[in-house]
Formats: sequence, structure tokens, C-alpha cells
Amino acid sequence: DTTEDQSGASFDRSTEGWKALSRVAALCNRAEFKTGQENMAILKRDVNGDASEAALLKCCV
Repeated sequence: DTTEDQSGASFDRSTEGWKALSRVAALCNRAEFKTGQENMAILKRDVNGDASEAALLKCCV
């Protein structure tokens, strides 16, 4: 699916491809969650880093 709106999309996170991709995205990422937000939902946490890396970090955690 190449439509722009992917808001209802879901991914099978049990596939080997997803596991490899998310591992690379997490390990090769310079973004970090700001401290003191452990009780907040991941998508609502503030991040130190650029927007692209912040999105990857939130997606792969």
C-alpha cells in the first residue's frame, strides 16, 4: 500500500524482517528519551535528538 495516510496500518512485529529492521533502527540511532518520563506512554515522551530519529526510537521501542 503506497497511500500517504497509514494511520490505520499495523505491522506483524513477529517477522524476522521487522525484528532486524527495528534492531538496526534502535542501535543506529542517536536520539534518547529525556529522563523522568518512565511512567508516560512512549509516544508522548520527549526526546533529545532530531525528529526523524525520535520517530524511529518511539516506533522501535
